Amino acid sequence: MGLDTFAIYPQIQKDEDDDTPTNPELSKDIMKDFANIKLWGSMFSKTGQGSFKGKVYIEEIEKITDVSLYQEYIGPDIVENMCEEIQEYIDDNDEVSEHITELCKFFKVCVKHGLALNNWW
Repeated sequence: MGLDTFAIYPQIQKDEDDDTPTNPELSKDIMKDFANIKLWGSMFSKTGQGSFKGKVYIEEIEKITDVSLYQEYIGPDIVENMCEEIQEYIDDNDEVSEHITELCKFFKVCVKHGLALNNWW
């Protein structure tokens, strides 16, 4: 089963007559922050575009953060905790793979902009 992970604006409660999109596209400024992050992409998630192929990283993310990507929505507070856990892992280990470093960059951009994650499988 595939798994794609997308950075999104946090979900908000809306009035029934509000027709604004529930997940508007991320701003160009935010996308610039994601531009040089090199994580595996897939058909629906592209590297450097605020998303990654979650299936490639799910085991390590869960091992480090104790959070599974197999949930549709992960709010900004949990994303911030995940970022802190990944950074702590990097700080505590002499040798860390490049993809863990890139994941940390991804999560730092999410925290900087108050973003949540949407996972699709």
